[in-house]
Amino acid sequence: MGGPFKSLEDATDAIRFDRDWRQEQKERNRKAKEFLDNLDPAVYIACMKDIADAIRSGKRNPEPENVAATSEPEDCDPDISEEIDRIDRFIERWHAIRNGMKWMQSEVLEAFEFYKETNSYQGPKYEFVKLDRQCLIHDTLSKSYHHYNFTMRRKSSFYLSKKEKRCLKRPSTRGWDYQLFFAEVKSAENGKQVICCPLQSDENGHCFGCQNAGIELRHPESGGYEEGHEDSGFLFDSDSGSED
Repeated sequence: MGGPFKSLEDATDAIRFDRDWRQEQKERNRKAKEFLDNLDPAVYIACMKDIADAIRSGKRNPEPENVAATSEPEDCDPDISEEIDRIDRFIERWHAIRNGMKWMQSEVLEAFEFYKETNSYQGPKYEFVKLDRQCLIHDTLSKSYHHYNFTMRRKSSFYLSKKEKRCLKRPSTRGWDYQLFFAEVKSAENGKQVICCPLQSDENGHCFGCQNAGIELRHPESGGYEEGHEDSGFLFDSDSGSED
């Protein structure tokens, strides 16, 4: 706030200015967060790539068409180079996450198809909503498995049994019933072994692997899945569909 001040009035003005400035910054941060929360990552990536390409080519401030370039381009400013590298790292990470999400989404949909076939499901058609949580767990070097929570939705609950209705995560005012599922996928000699089932709203079974990884992933209380042991875990485990 500066200082020393010549009078109490000057000090009061400085305090008021500092307070107003902080409130303005807080409001800007709020608006920025709201904007980023609603921003399509693909749009942001495209914008950042255009900016990085423009900086590399020295076209941050395009020259008028009738002015010819008379000198060689100067070396890129270190701060600009650092910003380009940061953008490139962000783009690479986003593509890696996006590709990983596609692979995991495909795996949970395979598990869901297994659930439908096993239970001879004949109700309304389900649609994939999102991958909520995932955790890849290693009990030993030769034994690993992947746990998932994912959300599906279906139109209307008219044809559902009472038991299925109790499993519904939350009803939608637009006529959709949302349901959280658990899936486990693990490798076996004869291919993949899959477990998939809907979760009730208060269901939260135990799993050493997810617990050790710090992932708040929900499991069926009826068991039947790999719960791991005290040393279960793996370095690659994360929330979804995040994308920080």
